[in-house]
Amino acid sequence: MSLVPSKTGVPELVANTLATSVDFHIASTNYNKVVDAYINFVALAQYYESLKYECDPITAEADFWELIAGENIDLTKFAKNPKAITYLKKIDANVPPNQTIKLDKAGNPFTYIDSSGNLVTETTEGTIIPLTENDTENVQNKINSVSNSFSIEEGDKNGEFLNWWLNAYKRSHQKVKDLLVERMNVEDTILQEVSESIGFLFYQHLYPQSRYTHYADENTGDEGVDGPFPYNSIIDDKIDFDYKKNVIGLSKRADAIFKRNMQSMFRSPEITPIEANPELAHRENLATDHVHYKRLIENQSEINENINTTLGGTAKLLKWLSTNNLNDKQKTVPTVIETVVENSMEEVDILTNKIQTLQRMFSIDVLR
Repeated sequence: MSLVPSKTGVPELVANTLATSVDFHIASTNYNKVVDAYINFVALAQYYESLKYECDPITAEADFWELIAGENIDLTKFAKNPKAITYLKKIDANVPPNQTIKLDKAGNPFTYIDSSGNLVTETTEGTIIPLTENDTENVQNKINSVSNSFSIEEGDKNGEFLNWWLNAYKRSHQKVKDLLVERMNVEDTILQEVSESIGFLFYQHLYPQSRYTHYADENTGDEGVDGPFPYNSIIDDKIDFDYKKNVIGLSKRADAIFKRNMQSMFRSPEITPIEANPELAHRENLATDHVHYKRLIENQSEINENINTTLGGTAKLLKWLSTNNLNDKQKTVPTVIETVVENSMEEVDILTNKIQTLQRMFSIDVLR
């Protein structure tokens, strides 16, 4: 597993609710890998989806975000449908050789529920063939892991889920935000706004700029790799690798020529040699403050500690936003999910649209 936080797109997949509760999701679809790995986030997404159907959705959503901010949300309400008792799993019908399924008057297979609660059919010879099997124990074992005191910050490993839910909060109606602000200080919770200034302070020591390097040092780092950087850490993750390599290489060459020419402008004999006392006050204009970069490195651990203390759980988001593009694992592939709709197994895509075979209105022969 990579130590660099990755961008997977999993929160988007989890947020596409296929059922109203976790038990129905497990029992009625074959899309269960996401439940096995992120069952609490599946329940959280179903909770969020249910807010649309409340009689007062504004207050309901404000209540939801208040629970999120409190980092102690009970998800067991969405683990099990209270009316569900038994869960059945579809199995392939095993018809004995030389036998045929009995049909009803409409020409459909004759089916009924037997004494054990399973759906069965019969052959014309009277052989009973089960079409389902009891899956209650499996479903119950899975939903038992749904948390009654869930925290996004604790449940998220690298910050990607936290980023998705914070974006969902930002997209919420202004009335919801106003109501939440009346109840609590949002800036003291994981819903707080993280400014670009915080991101700049967090990684500024990794991006030395020309004004931070010694005025007599014409060879800062390796070619096109580590500076001087003509930009700060805020936009680094938004620039592709080839552009970075070119712009840093050009910056390195231009900076070397500039420093070489500027040394003739300095009058103080203490300022020119790089081996001279670097912390000596030179009283010269245009000389770079290279001691500042040394101070940045020496104090960066304390700066980051203060940032982590101030942001709390949101600090995980800061790390993910700064590095996720370096480890982008997102792939777009067609998804076919089997789900039960009114006692019929249907195939749907990730947006729950029914998958249908396109029918040509005409053949190539018509064109000929």
